[in-house]
Amino acid sequence: MIDMKRHHPLTMLWSLWKLVKNSFAIILFLFVFRQGSESQWLFYGRIAFYAGISIGIVSIIWKWFTSRYTADDKAFHIYSGVFNRTRRTIPYTKVQNVNRHTTLFHRLFRVTSIRFETGIKGEDATFQLHVVSLSEAEQLEKIVAGYLAEDAETVGATEERDTLDAVQDMEEERRNPPLL
Repeated sequence: MIDMKRHHPLTMLWSLWKLVKNSFAIILFLFVFRQGSESQWLFYGRIAFYAGISIGIVSIIWKWFTSRYTADDKAFHIYSGVFNRTRRTIPYTKVQNVNRHTTLFHRLFRVTSIRFETGIKGEDATFQLHVVSLSEAEQLEKIVAGYLAEDAETVGATEERDTLDAVQDMEEERRNPPLL
């Protein structure tokens, strides 16, 4: 259905924004409130902050290059890692909820965020694309909805057949009661 893809390139910008947002208090303390201070611990704190931000940026780029996903006719497949490869498979039958979330960031770049929630517990309970084009989000939703509709029809037909068989068995028993 969908070929192996990397996440949208704007995912790196999204992750960088989250990194800066989460570091905002440290930035205020080290560079605004203590701007003129030449204290030794502030000097080393700033160096540690630069090192942490640098590692964070390298990590964001590395994650983008090593994470891929695909959707076939039965499940999502998520691949990540180089040295420690991880493969997750999320069957469409386990998907219970699909959420789209569009923030100001997403609206500016005409993209959205989509999340497929499952009944599975733990870290692997969801498949989320933080940044995805609108057309791809619709395509992924249609794939899951189409599969779930097929599955519901199959289950409905099976249940209907089972119900008819049970009714026929009951009528048969009524006409020919068992001998005691």
